Amino acid sequence: MASQCLLKLEFIDYIKYAIPVYAVELLAAIAGIFYLLKVPAYNLVTKYFIWFLWFTVMIELIGSYASIAYFTDYDYLSFVKDTRFEENTWLYNCYSLVSASFYTYYFGTYIKSENWKLILKFLLMVFIISSVLNLIFSDVFFEEDSKYVNLGGTFLIFFAVTLFYFELLKNDLLLNLRRLLPLYVSIGVMIFYLCVTPLSIFSDYFNSDNILFVKLQVHLILFSNIFMYSFFILGFYICSRKKRSF
Repeated sequence: MASQCLLKLEFIDYIKYAIPVYAVELLAAIAGIFYLLKVPAYNLVTKYFIWFLWFTVMIELIGSYASIAYFTDYDYLSFVKDTRFEENTWLYNCYSLVSASFYTYYFGTYIKSENWKLILKFLLMVFIISSVLNLIFSDVFFEEDSKYVNLGGTFLIFFAVTLFYFELLKNDLLLNLRRLLPLYVSIGVMIFYLCVTPLSIFSDYFNSDNILFVKLQVHLILFSNIFMYSFFILGFYICSRKKRSF
């Protein structure tokens, strides 16, 4: 996902960092459609994952309103100026909650142990309810990225991925790792959240006008997005070469 911090840059720099992110997201979504066409034996959660990728592309398109307004000096979309919707922080806070919840659900579908699935479902429900309350009753919804949602979502995803990896060790899926699409997804997601979440945690320690911190943010956001979505594309490509993937 692109970030509100990109608006701290000049327009040329914004284009340089934002366009590659948008492009790789779109390519991953297109690769997902290609996968569905090539692999008739895909499972339902894979289809949900590809829908989620297109949902991400749609969110980016909607969220671009803030960039269009800002860089045109509000000649376009002037009605958002000086309102709580002037920045798209509210949209990305909602997306962060949906994203963390979806990835937790995605990896949870590959867990066979009923006890662990119940624990994961319970934690997911607590996370969703508490995150909604945090966004409603705190002042972060329109003002800044919710650290509670980002940090809580990261821990929940890491827990779900850890359970997924333990599941791999207990069955014969280890023999088909190369054709295991969720493995590519897990690597991309883990690296992305490992890179991006600390930015949210430590952002309070830096002034928003600190250009060095802004450049660190945009570089990490750029490369972590490229890495994650490239891994998705790689997974779709490799797994689509077989008649069946897992």
